[in-house]
Amino acid sequence: MCDPRIYAGTSGHRWRGYNQAVKPSLPKALLQTSCCLIFVAVAVLRCPLAGGDELSRLDGDALKVVVTAEEQALGREFIRLARTRLRLIEDPLLVNSVDRIGARLGQGLNVEPGVIGFHLVDNPAINGFAGPGGQIVLFTGLIATAETEAEFASVIAHELAHVTQRHLPRMIERARKRQIPATAGLIAGILL
Repeated sequence: MCDPRIYAGTSGHRWRGYNQAVKPSLPKALLQTSCCLIFVAVAVLRCPLAGGDELSRLDGDALKVVVTAEEQALGREFIRLARTRLRLIEDPLLVNSVDRIGARLGQGLNVEPGVIGFHLVDNPAINGFAGPGGQIVLFTGLIATAETEAEFASVIAHELAHVTQRHLPRMIERARKRQIPATAGLIAGILL
């Protein structure tokens, strides 16, 4: 049995007045739908489709590691901050092992010594990432779960690909380019 309080104020039928109270007027519905469609269209047009920018090349020059002086400075600052917030592993046996694997993988890359840095974080997560300035961070959870050195090396190779393809610097550059129009849009929205 339904609770009688549900029917309070509805003259005995809980659906009476539904069409008038809930159903929006046609012009209002058209305006809302139009706004949603415009929003979606702008979002779709602003976001490049997969491969829309430029497909990454995997030949000689694409495997060249380019890290600018500004990116190297950003990478050093990133690792300095990481040392204050993350538990970086300093065990020479582990660090040397990761460096050795990274150096072997990097032999095919045109990279100067010391440009790419490998860092281990004491964290059970099965993860790793390429930070700024060629700094590659790997979590100890990868070591614990990898059944072979080759499995672990595949993650390092993946992160090296992010560095060679300059994914992070390109993301930062795109964000810088979008910042001015976004700020202008925000100001226009406030003023209008």
